[in-house]
Amino acid sequence: GVAPVDTISRAQSKESIRVGLAPAQGLFLEFSWYAHYNQKKIRQNPNLPDLDWTKEGPARDRWEAFRTRIREHIVREEKEQSNFIQYLYQQECIFDYRTYYRLDEAAASDGLNANEDAKKADAE
Repeated sequence: GVAPVDTISRAQSKESIRVGLAPAQGLFLEFSWYAHYNQKKIRQNPNLPDLDWTKEGPARDRWEAFRTRIREHIVREEKEQSNFIQYLYQQECIFDYRTYYRLDEAAASDGLNANEDAKKADAE
């Protein structure tokens, strides 16, 4: 991700953090694992077949065809609308806005100027 490590502690504090919703392109699930389902199924209904898409067969063929259609849709939509790249850019701006606007540098500079002004006033 683009958020700095300290975001974790900020997220656990009372401080508000703006986080946009990720577009669907970022939620693509490459592969599903059903080991837990298969273990539970053995206890509840052992007559059902295991879900295992790592083996060749009709279920895997249907899954691969579906995955291919989804990928093509995601790529086409991203090429036309750039939703996911915009989302990533927005997240970077949300979390790093102080850097982009040089707010920390400006605050440090203002602090230095204030100290210098105070020293001059004391000297006079």
